[in-house]
Amino acid sequence: MNNIIFLLLLGRIAAEDLKHRRIPNSLVICLFLWGIYSNGMPGEWNSSVKGALLAGGSMLIFYIVFRRGIGAGDVKLLTVVGFYVGCEKIWELLFLIFLMAAVWGILCKKEVPLAICVFLGVGCRMLGLI
Repeated sequence: MNNIIFLLLLGRIAAEDLKHRRIPNSLVICLFLWGIYSNGMPGEWNSSVKGALLAGGSMLIFYIVFRRGIGAGDVKLLTVVGFYVGCEKIWELLFLIFLMAAVWGILCKKEVPLAICVFLGVGCRMLGLI
């Protein structure tokens, strides 16, 4: 059940991002609150907080360096997903996301916009996280 709600929220975020090229904070907050609920008691959040810091910090570096391809909403979204996933799997997930985005960029010579949420959902599924 947790994963279904996670996927539904991620799908809604992807639809908003594809349609408006913007990720609403309200949806990111909903995903974060669901991550808090799903990850149990605050004493068990050590891995979740580390995952959020790793994912958010990595995406913040990309946001600063490559302003054109990654937006602030992507940074916030990956931070929340890092909290949901935890530090054990976040590097694998980030690698898959960037690999899929690179392949997409190579295959589509022109700029064909695709929300990072799509790669995120596929990556989570490939790793068995959802």
